[in-house]
Amino acid sequence: MGLKISVITINYNRSAELETTIQSVVSQASRDFEYIIIDGHSTDGSVETIKSCESNIDFWISEQDNGIYDAMNKGIAKAQGEYLVFLNSGDRFANAEVLGILHKATQDQPSIDVFYGDMLVERPGVAGQSYYSHPNKLSLFFFQEDTVNHQAAMVKASLFREFGRYPEQYQLAADFWLFLRAFVAEKQFYHIPKALVVYDFAGVSAQDGFKKYKEEQRHIWKDIVLAPAHQDKYLSEVADLLEKKRHLVDVTNYKLVRLALRIDKALKRLAGIFRRQ
Repeated sequence: MGLKISVITINYNRSAELETTIQSVVSQASRDFEYIIIDGHSTDGSVETIKSCESNIDFWISEQDNGIYDAMNKGIAKAQGEYLVFLNSGDRFANAEVLGILHKATQDQPSIDVFYGDMLVERPGVAGQSYYSHPNKLSLFFFQEDTVNHQAAMVKASLFREFGRYPEQYQLAADFWLFLRAFVAEKQFYHIPKALVVYDFAGVSAQDGFKKYKEEQRHIWKDIVLAPAHQDKYLSEVADLLEKKRHLVDVTNYKLVRLALRIDKALKRLAGIFRRQ
């Protein structure tokens, strides 16, 4: 049986966080994976951290890159696995069984293109973790406001052969491009209702600003969803949503009318009691 999963970590000058991520990966109970680290020519001791764990790393390189997605694309180019998991420095698997869960999922659901789970989020200065759950069923309206967390996802490597690698003109939202592109192409998504990762909210994307991410997201949405090839699908979902909204309004109005009638009846009964007194 060929190699199933490639785990790819990118890093730049986050030595302590990188060590946390590496330990999370190499402590996995399942060993049917390869581990790739792409470092952006760090100067903070990250290379020494990598070298100290070199026996557990299948490939690593430290050289200058042109940003997050250039580094990820280098990892994709080296990956041998049928499925890819991107776990950036500072992020970690939720427990030692995650890759085993993902491996079993590929055996049970071999036709799935994107497996996605839930995540625990850690925020700087905030005690504890918050739980983020993805919906079981995705829709265009989900992607209009949100996306799948890429650390909590595992994607078929074949998607990159079909769509191309991450577009590097996007500095923060190219993973949104991949998931949206896959969704409108009707690729198969499958939700695993477990926390798969602990997401480091102090990481690169979080630091660089939510506003910039949303700007890139809107641009990607326009390029993909509003392209002529996909407008019919989009308009169909709009019509479906409007019909559901109309039904909800009808039901709500019906319930309000019944409530008003009950209140009116009760008031009349009370008025009758007071008149008799």
